[in-house]
Amino acid sequence: MREMRNIAAWLAEAAPHEIECVESLPSPTFRAKGSEQVSFSTNNYLALASSPRLIAAARQGLERYGVGNCESRLLGGNLEIYDALESKLAKLKHKESAVLFATGYLTNLGVLSTLPRAGQYARIYGYRSHGTHSYAYFGDQFNHLSIREGIRMSGADHHAFRHGDLDHLETLLKKSDADSRIIVTDGVFSQDGDIADLPGLLALAERYDAMVYVDDAHGTGVLGKHGEGTSEHFGVKSQRLIHMGTLSKAYGAIGGFVATDGYIAEILRLSCAAYGFTSTLPPDQALAVSEAIDAVREEPERRQRLWANQRYLVAQMARLPYELVSTATPIVPIMIGDETLADRYAALLAAEGIHIDAVKFPAVPMGKARLRVQLNAGHTRAQIDHFVGILDENQDLVGGEKPCAKIVAMSSRTSGSAVVRPWAKAAFTALERTANSAVSAFGWLGGKTSAGFASIARSVSPRRYQLSALLNLVTLATAILVAVDLYFDIPHLIFAYLLPILFVTIKFGRFPAFFATAVCGLCASLFLYEPLLSFRIDDRQDIAELAGFCVIASLISYVFGSPAKIFTSRRI
Repeated sequence: MREMRNIAAWLAEAAPHEIECVESLPSPTFRAKGSEQVSFSTNNYLALASSPRLIAAARQGLERYGVGNCESRLLGGNLEIYDALESKLAKLKHKESAVLFATGYLTNLGVLSTLPRAGQYARIYGYRSHGTHSYAYFGDQFNHLSIREGIRMSGADHHAFRHGDLDHLETLLKKSDADSRIIVTDGVFSQDGDIADLPGLLALAERYDAMVYVDDAHGTGVLGKHGEGTSEHFGVKSQRLIHMGTLSKAYGAIGGFVATDGYIAEILRLSCAAYGFTSTLPPDQALAVSEAIDAVREEPERRQRLWANQRYLVAQMARLPYELVSTATPIVPIMIGDETLADRYAALLAAEGIHIDAVKFPAVPMGKARLRVQLNAGHTRAQIDHFVGILDENQDLVGGEKPCAKIVAMSSRTSGSAVVRPWAKAAFTALERTANSAVSAFGWLGGKTSAGFASIARSVSPRRYQLSALLNLVTLATAILVAVDLYFDIPHLIFAYLLPILFVTIKFGRFPAFFATAVCGLCASLFLYEPLLSFRIDDRQDIAELAGFCVIASLISYVFGSPAKIFTSRRI
């Protein structure tokens, strides 16, 4: 346990995240440190957690069943109210059956780890397979951590496709020889607020005989005419769909569920350890959730207020120099980029009685920190105006000129559209700010150090204009890639980078070209492989293609370059 003690000592000094104690829960107002605050980062979208209607239903459960269910549902804990709630959830998602779990996180861990191993459990009861059967998961790289953990626990083959990139997903599906393919996606992506292209995913599932597992934690109760979620939002129904949802967000309680075909539900009840080897949600919560489902349908004004507040905030933010990652859902993240600056904004807002989460690495990649705004049915116009006013007063922190990056809602994409990376500008800005801060912090020493590096750089090439031309070429190639937002296509990458590298080789020789290759390879990693920023690349072919590009560029540098050319090249 020595490492644990060392980490604890480091945490005591570094304090990377302070966990604040609160006196009440947001609906959206709450109390903390003796004062009232307004939360713009609560999952209690419809303010149902404090609804008298739900409190009354929960009180009935407490009086009849007590404070908890201490039994497994397989061993004496299967109350009738659980069956009734599962039937209501199945009807909500237009499926044959549903299975309840204690939490949403446990749902994903249990279901996704069990599906590929159901045959192993069935053999315990005497089932004999007629042959081997293989499974493969295909998940969006921005999926929730519980999804990624559940897939890893399954032991099945798994592939990550780039966020919202249906062409990349199709490429992976084509290459797979698995007997059963399962596409897994968030319905609404919790950190970006965009919506998965469910019709496009289902079209690919039909083409490649796959199932689609949708984690609709942030969609259920919010999206669709009646709050049924992402599938109702798009108006799609399919036997290939497995719906997952949580009961702790729009429904204001606790728990998770999957809604699926009856035969899958029955297999999960018998084989999923997260269902059979633990207690389920307390009876009072089951009754509260049942009441919440009715309230969402019978009180549409709650959802109407939620969406009216969302539209009002987006309209007010349009005049300010902030970049909204998405405006498709009540999750409207404000891109900041720099982690320290995001914390500073959160502190400024907290001082004014507004709580908002500054979301940083590892929840999002480095350089993509944001303020995750979550609108609520209980917000007032005055509260929203106060929030926007504080951002207006401090807009100089992100610069006065409005960024030109696009706002892209996932629901409006087609499978052939390019994926825009609005974080690139913020990343460049943060890098420039960091460099300038470092130089200014060290004063005279910083200036001398910078001059020293410049002197070393000039010694690499005998003429300053040659080095300048080289760096300009590399910068130009990188800028072109970012500007045109290439569609993650390795051949495009090779043509875009190899031509400048070949030109550098002929003009300046192999050593500057090797340097250009290294810089281009790094840029390609940063801009074309966003998972690298979170220290994971799941597609081995991507790694091989990037490595192949670097090898090819280096060979070109070697074949066409000559040390003599460094000294004989003419002015450009």
